[in-house]
Amino acid sequence: MHIEHFRHKLLAEREKIRMLEGTRNDSSATVELDQSAVGRLSRMDTMQQQAMAQNTRQRSEQALIRIEAALLRQRRLWFLLGMRRGARSCHHTLYPLCHET
Repeated sequence: MHIEHFRHKLLAEREKIRMLEGTRNDSSATVELDQSAVGRLSRMDTMQQQAMAQNTRQRSEQALIRIEAALLRQRRLWFLLGMRRGARSCHHTLYPLCHET
């Protein structure tokens, strides 16, 4: 497969994770419960859900770090390939989106 195909997959995955972050932030926020209004099991369920949401957020952050690292390696590869082919003056012709954030 062409390397550009993987670049697009990485960018799509990064965008999906970023979109989901907003909805996850609400569920992992600190929960304050009225001790008299909520039973012990309800509090335990809420704390468990909060812990699971925090774990999911941490895994998403780790996935974003891996995606960014892969995109950086790809940009470096494109740059090195451009240097070897004599495109020293402008590697942007080989990889026009190398400064993408």
